[in-house]
Amino acid sequence: MEVVMNVTRKCLLLAVLVLPAACAGTSETRVSAESHYDTDYISAVEYVAYKRGVRVFWVNPPNERIED
Repeated sequence: MEVVMNVTRKCLLLAVLVLPAACAGTSETRVSAESHYDTDYISAVEYVAYKRGVRVFWVNPPNERIED
């Protein structure tokens, strides 16, 4: 019984130590997701697709082109 309690304590301690580390990196994804999409192009493609009865799923939406 003592062995089971030791294993349970170790697992619980490990979970308590790992959970904060797993949640620590979630705020960085919002910073990288601030790219500007080319909404005019997306709208045009989705309009044509709607007229043809096709659904569009953007895996990598097009970004706006920045001219120098």
